[in-house]
Amino acid sequence: MEFRYKNPLTAAETEKKEYTVKKGNSQEFVIQATPEHATEQRFYWSCSQDGIVKVKDTVSQNPSNVNIPKTTTHEITALKAGKVTVTGKPYDETGSCKPVTFDVIVTSDNESSEDNSLSIAKEDITHGVKYLQEKSLVKYGDEWNILSILRSGATIEQSKLDQYYESVVQQMTKKEIPCVLPIWHVLPLL
Repeated sequence: MEFRYKNPLTAAETEKKEYTVKKGNSQEFVIQATPEHATEQRFYWSCSQDGIVKVKDTVSQNPSNVNIPKTTTHEITALKAGKVTVTGKPYDETGSCKPVTFDVIVTSDNESSEDNSLSIAKEDITHGVKYLQEKSLVKYGDEWNILSILRSGATIEQSKLDQYYESVVQQMTKKEIPCVLPIWHVLPLL
């Protein structure tokens, strides 16, 4: 007799690469399985450090209709503050599915939501700077992009700043300068 999974698990990955959970709390997380209704979606869980989190899988099936695919939920329980890398080796190895890995940060009771707000603000600034760095930074009229990037603490390539400076000089020699931002506000940043 040979045992086979009806739909072998061929690939799996977590929805996010990092989860933050407050000490004492639990959080479900999603694993995107290929195929979506793989027969076995449980994992053998291990952590880079013991005692920080516990990860478990729960399987549910509709008892009144066995033709409805069973569902597997995955849950992280935060035990103590710290950071760990979690690795999940699939129960079903017949489809050559590789292990799943992700990081979990467990915050302590003493950490306030201000810490999280600061983290979110920093992520927003990083995203904004990346967006602005993809915009034009080499011609007159790009002052706000340049100013925003430099005030955030990020840098701009010197060649782009030189091109911008030349563009400003050309505009000034035309004597058609609309007053958008006084040039002396930007020049000290160069």
